Amino acid sequence: MSRVCLIPEWTELCCNMPVHNMRTAGGSSIIKLCGDEDVIQRLCYLRVSAWQHLCRPLTPQRLPLAAGGVVTCLVCVPPSLWSSSTPPLPPCAAYESGTVGVTYRGHLQLQLLSLIFYSSCRSTMLRVTTASLSTSCQRMRLFLPPYASASTAPPPNRRVENQQTVASLYELSVDIRKVRKFKAWVLSEGSTYVSETADLLRDMGADPPAVARILETHPEAVLCRPEDVAAQRDLWVSVCPNRRELMSIIEKFPASFFTLTNHSNQRANILFLQSLHLSNRIIGKLMASAPHSFSRPLERNKEVIHTLRETYLDLGGDEDNVRVWLQKLLSQNPSILLRPAEGWRDSLGFLREQGFTTEELLSLVSSLRASIAELQPEAMRHALAYIEGVLDCSKDELKETMICCPAILHYSLPSLVGRFQGLMDVGVSMEQVKETPNVLELTTQIVLYRIHKLASYGYDVRSGSLDVIIGTKKTLR
Repeated sequence: MSRVCLIPEWTELCCNMPVHNMRTAGGSSIIKLCGDEDVIQRLCYLRVSAWQHLCRPLTPQRLPLAAGGVVTCLVCVPPSLWSSSTPPLPPCAAYESGTVGVTYRGHLQLQLLSLIFYSSCRSTMLRVTTASLSTSCQRMRLFLPPYASASTAPPPNRRVENQQTVASLYELSVDIRKVRKFKAWVLSEGSTYVSETADLLRDMGADPPAVARILETHPEAVLCRPEDVAAQRDLWVSVCPNRRELMSIIEKFPASFFTLTNHSNQRANILFLQSLHLSNRIIGKLMASAPHSFSRPLERNKEVIHTLRETYLDLGGDEDNVRVWLQKLLSQNPSILLRPAEGWRDSLGFLREQGFTTEELLSLVSSLRASIAELQPEAMRHALAYIEGVLDCSKDELKETMICCPAILHYSLPSLVGRFQGLMDVGVSMEQVKETPNVLELTTQIVLYRIHKLASYGYDVRSGSLDVIIGTKKTLR
């Protein structure tokens, strides 16, 4: 099927322009038309075939070139002819697919799009001329790059985009539509450093696709001054063994790398953690997963580390194992440095009140790891009181349950009630739960699914052990 095209004169379009059908050297149909509704009615054959043909996603490289390098895609279906087979295309969506839609706002309005390509050693450039023909003979012309909005004027609440920024990102093969969708405000900033940021990323070993992915995921990077990015690079290089690993981290955590606040604090915190003989790999993971913990004043992080160290030693931990214990805590929960030291003290104080020995507390802390700082004594009190009542167990039995399943300290009262109720609904007894409290670590949906799965194989959990439920997916299969 030949593509239906339209080539308007590069002078002003006139409403009394006659209709002509011509052929280009490339075989495409050329139609010159006026804005008269009767004329458009005569072109209604576009309603099905050409509409469906033109509405396929198009790219500048795939658009055919007519004689003179001019191509204009036209969809001219009057509102009266619209049907389920010819849905109107919104202006923005129409532009994204390389086509033009017809809108009707009190009078017939036809939008024409003229695409001019310039092929050279530079990136392909595209000029768009949008002409609006209506019964009032309105004339307007707008020149836009291929990544610009299709509407002839930006919405009143939308800021004007920085065309230099948009063009620079486009040359780097960044998906402009993705940036517009999630971080449109970046494109409206007056001062950006697109090429400088791309150069720095390339210097660190990023290939062109990686540069595009990073800027699509975190376009705010182009707002960072080059000297600040260079300083950040030097900081991260101090904990990364090579630039390949550094680029791997940046691709996964671009927002962390481009958090360029308080360089002095970041450097001081890195040196402090290195002085504790923590591995650079752990420090790098902390910087990537919890960058704000490095922007904090050094004194705050020192207080948290001191509390962790003293807690471990007070509970009977070995001095020689402090570094290994800290590395485990930090690697398993990088946000631990953001937790106030008071949280640790309050949680441990509450657990001591429950009669736990130092050895039992050390076991709990090692199991709960950094999350113990997130526990609230009042919430734990309500949860434990409910468990003690529903299981009808003694204080010692409750302690055993917590040691066996420390995760229950995290759950809110409504969550615990829901999990117990789900087990009771399928006939599980409280004695079974007491024998296998780890079943409470699973959500009700997972428990029910596994029970039904086991039932399909003839296993009745009501008369057997719940241990089979708490296994992994692989074990269950």
